[in-house]
Amino acid sequence: MMNVDVDIWPHDIVVIYASDKWTLPTSLSSCASVGAAGVTNYFKTNISSSEYELQCTTASTEHAIYIYGIANEIDISEQGDDDNELPLHLDIGGFMAPSADWNSNNYFWQVEIL
Repeated sequence: MMNVDVDIWPHDIVVIYASDKWTLPTSLSSCASVGAAGVTNYFKTNISSSEYELQCTTASTEHAIYIYGIANEIDISEQGDDDNELPLHLDIGGFMAPSADWNSNNYFWQVEIL
């Protein structure tokens, strides 16, 4: 789960850059936003049959996952918490964690909204 602290517009792209310790397949089996108890899930799409099934693809040369298909505006000042953050929990099928325990200094996450 990550917190989004910027407004998101329809058709924005969320990019997750991961370290090379994680396995990115050439094709992801699924990509969905998942709600949390007591938190409204605003990350919806109108592309697929499920309103929370987002579209995603990988770019192995960048070790990145591109998530797209968000259909609605998400205004953090209106829909976020007191810190102007909104939790985003993603379920990404096929994205594999490292096969061993690694010190947190050896890997990273970077999230970008395009």
